[in-house]
Amino acid sequence: MDYPILLLATLLFAANCVLVVSQLMRGLVHVRRRSLVLMGAGFALQCWVLWERGTMQGRCPITSVFEILVFMSWAIVGWYFILGPTYRLSLLGFFTSALVVVLQGAALLPGVYKVGPDAPATGADPWIELHGSLSLLAYAAFGAAAIAGLMFLIQDHALKARRPRNWSLQLPPIRNLFQAMMLVTTLGGILLAGGMAAGYAAMGTAGGAKLTVSWVVLGIYALLITLRWRGLSHRRVAIGAIVGFVLAVASLWIVT
Repeated sequence: MDYPILLLATLLFAANCVLVVSQLMRGLVHVRRRSLVLMGAGFALQCWVLWERGTMQGRCPITSVFEILVFMSWAIVGWYFILGPTYRLSLLGFFTSALVVVLQGAALLPGVYKVGPDAPATGADPWIELHGSLSLLAYAAFGAAAIAGLMFLIQDHALKARRPRNWSLQLPPIRNLFQAMMLVTTLGGILLAGGMAAGYAAMGTAGGAKLTVSWVVLGIYALLITLRWRGLSHRRVAIGAIVGFVLAVASLWIVT
């Protein structure tokens, strides 16, 4: 059973949150190595769970709400490993871990956790597989954008207060946060568009509701990017990234 494996992964991400908070409270900020070890171990366990699910079913493990939440959590951690070193986002791991704990905690709830099918699936449509996987990778990118947006708002408030606390001084430069947020928002939009194209290639079997929801989510982020080009403030873009992700996650319950 993969339940204890995912539970252990969730505990590792929770431990990372506790580690970062305890170190910041003690005035210590050099926790990157230990944080990376905890997140790396949690990521490896996520890979184990997804590999077992995929092997069991003979297809991409995104067939239930439980698997979708795990897949998204895995992808969000993957985005962290891409964004963190690139933009030197020192506390991104803490916020990423916190979001993963929430998502995987929900996946482990009774009624959400599903052991799996009695027999491996056969005849899976590769276009459907591509549609689902690209769409969830896009949603994970939007999740990473929401995390960067939240950090941006916290840093923006701290700077405007002119009396920042010690922990706020460890937040990345506000410019880096905004650049990272816009990068993953744009990449998420591209991935979602690719997922929708794959969905249309499988129109014979793909449900119309899924594509409709994808259009709505893509429209939200396309509007956000367009408004940014037209001069929308950084702060409002950050709020839009957070709200957009919340709506995107809520939409998953419509199509699953």
